[in-house]
Amino acid sequence: MKSALNGDESERERNLKHAKVHLNRAGYDVFEILSSNLGLKITKSIEKYSSEIISRVFPAYYTEYQPKLFNIQGRLIEIRNAKNVDENWDPGSFEAFEKIKDEILEIYQLIYRYIPLLEKERKRSLLKLICNNAIVIITTLIIGIVVGWVIYKMGWGG
Repeated sequence: MKSALNGDESERERNLKHAKVHLNRAGYDVFEILSSNLGLKITKSIEKYSSEIISRVFPAYYTEYQPKLFNIQGRLIEIRNAKNVDENWDPGSFEAFEKIKDEILEIYQLIYRYIPLLEKERKRSLLKLICNNAIVIITTLIIGIVVGWVIYKMGWGG
């Protein structure tokens, strides 16, 4: 707006260069925020499951997708460190960020398809743990009752 309203050509050109710097920064920010948020959603969605459950239900997560996520994080850091918002620089179409965003989105969608299976396995493991502990408690209780009864019948209980 400043450029359009200002009659001085040198001032107009300076304002346009400032606007370009702001647009470059905004482009970086959008992709960084989107990539970071998707990465966090992936981490939060998978962290509530034990590594044992993940390995059993979705073994490719550790062998294929987690290494991809680490690689993507490294590439994001490189892009951030090399970013240039100088008025003379043209970021083009932000192709590197676009590619990373697409990769993260693909991983995000894949992992979310596994969530119902992971949840089912988590509940099954929890039920199994409860059953195993219940068996131990009931067995201990029965043994205690039998031992108490034997002691009572033998007259050792006083």
